[in-house]
Amino acid sequence: MKTWRLGDILRQKMMEENLPMDVLAEKLGLALCSTWRFLTGNGGLRFDTVEKLMEHYNLAVVELPARRKRKGKKHGKSVQ
Repeated sequence: MKTWRLGDILRQKMMEENLPMDVLAEKLGLALCSTWRFLTGNGGLRFDTVEKLMEHYNLAVVELPARRKRKGKKHGKSVQ
């Protein structure tokens, strides 16, 4: 099962709009060079830009409960 990172999700949402990159950048209020770098995987986005995109695409971050460590034997050895 693939674990989707936030950048992957935002990139997918942006590409799903099927708009030319300059039109997409203008629609989202981003600089064309930043949009190009992000969509081609050559750079990231500032945190405030990520928040803006998450709001635009109606995305949220959900914190999952921490995984519990298993107790018992693993490969014949005691796990602590």
